[in-house]
Amino acid sequence: MFTESFKELFAINESVMKGIKQPSFPRYNISEEVDGNTVLEMSCAGFDREAFEVTLDKGLLYVAGSPLEDNCSIGKDYLVRNLSSKTFKFAFPLWIFGEIKNIDCSYDDGMFKVLMKKKQEEKINITFDK
Repeated sequence: MFTESFKELFAINESVMKGIKQPSFPRYNISEEVDGNTVLEMSCAGFDREAFEVTLDKGLLYVAGSPLEDNCSIGKDYLVRNLSSKTFKFAFPLWIFGEIKNIDCSYDDGMFKVLMKKKQEEKINITFDK
């Protein structure tokens, strides 16, 4: 259910966001956990933890990254250089993720994760007088 609904919402999002060019790097996945929280994972090997910035502005979640200066490549002649370390900035409308209570970010083993914790729905008991 989540997958189909999310695909529909993301298609709407792409049409709404046509004026905002999204980068093609880094690649990312968006998934829903068993508890209903949403996880955005980005493959960012070679970045440093301080290279990321996550902000909210006018209903948009911005995820940006700027690689630190590559001191290891000074004086190297590469035969092949496929590892990318470009600056990027993505914009995601928050409404596609539902009502968010909290956002936690982490970076481990080249994966940058944004965990969007949803507000839990309160159960309301409804009773009728006889």
